[in-house]
Amino acid sequence: MSVPRRGTLPWRAILALMVPAVMAPAELVARQAPVRPPAASSAGCERCHGELELLRQQSGNLTRAQNLLVPEHVVAGSAHAGMACAECHTGYSRYPHPEPATRTATCASCHQPADTLWQRSMHASADDPVTCVQCHGSHDIRSAAELAAPEGVHGANAPCASCHQSSRIEAHRPHAEGVMCASCHAPHDTRAVDDRESWLAPGRQQQTCGTCHDSVAVRWRTDIHGDARLREAHLAGRQPLADVIVCTSCHTGHRMVGRDDPAFMLESVERCATCHEKASSTFYNSYHGRATALGSRVSATCADCHGAHTVLPDTFPASHVAEANLVQTCAACHPHARPAFVKYDSHPDPFNRARNPWIFYSFFLMNGLLVFVLVVFGGHTLLWWLRLWLDKRRGIIHGIGVHHDPGHAGDQP
Repeated sequence: MSVPRRGTLPWRAILALMVPAVMAPAELVARQAPVRPPAASSAGCERCHGELELLRQQSGNLTRAQNLLVPEHVVAGSAHAGMACAECHTGYSRYPHPEPATRTATCASCHQPADTLWQRSMHASADDPVTCVQCHGSHDIRSAAELAAPEGVHGANAPCASCHQSSRIEAHRPHAEGVMCASCHAPHDTRAVDDRESWLAPGRQQQTCGTCHDSVAVRWRTDIHGDARLREAHLAGRQPLADVIVCTSCHTGHRMVGRDDPAFMLESVERCATCHEKASSTFYNSYHGRATALGSRVSATCADCHGAHTVLPDTFPASHVAEANLVQTCAACHPHARPAFVKYDSHPDPFNRARNPWIFYSFFLMNGLLVFVLVVFGGHTLLWWLRLWLDKRRGIIHGIGVHHDPGHAGDQP
């Protein structure tokens, strides 16, 4: 048995003293540092979820494997490009994932204001609620700025059209490719069109449409159709919607016709006729109306004379059809218009003697003459046919150069 030298320590004793001294700080750091789960690294997730064949082998189903496939470029090009997978998929903290691991962070955990609006919308209260993923996608989420860009509008409207197929806007309509559905119907607080809180409610259409058509909205405030009192009364339940004129009353919604479309002029007259039935009937009795009905693209319609968004009664000095402004209004189409020219009645009413006595008396004179001619000559014709019938029964034959009466012998043909 060997005896150690005096003044030295065995090497094993030295190691026994050094190991705790070295490991203690490392253990302390390990206890203080947060433990990052393996799934928190998107690169780690990509190893499995970027390989379709691997997912197929593990899931045993190609359809399920395709649903689990999330290529790196899909997330990298989305609005969530800077986020790790585990920030949303909080239930998958280790590999292999346990079967019941389905817990996933909701969108509301980051987008609380949008979720609050969505909770009040018709999409949240539907029998089959529409979720964020159905509109925004899951991994290929695009930012709001990207969706609002001209090239992103079609993609933003596609989810809406998938459910609201009957409301799909036709390609030739003005809003088809340039306006998102959410621009009019609200992106998250989407309400039914007859809901008083909807962006398309009479009290809110001016603001909604005015987002793009701001200059028109400013002019329309002074228009007789833009009476704010009627809109406020409707919102308070005191005024029926039929008495409130808003943008869609004239322009409609999804079937809107562009102002450069030839059909716009005729449709605009029909829109006015829904409220101004008498004025529309007298308009079609005039030259302007008859030319418009035949498809003329240059004949004046309601808006050409009364204005489109600055309509006022003719008693208002600023009205386009006020007596002092008629020459200027007509001169837009007739450069040589003079005071005598504007005496032309664009809404001739033959039954209104006070408005235009010449038309009133001419109408009844000409129609009276027509009735007289029809009665006199129609009666004469009926009497002549009666005589022919009676003569035929007596055997009297009438014809060119022929008059035969059996009671007179010697009649020659």
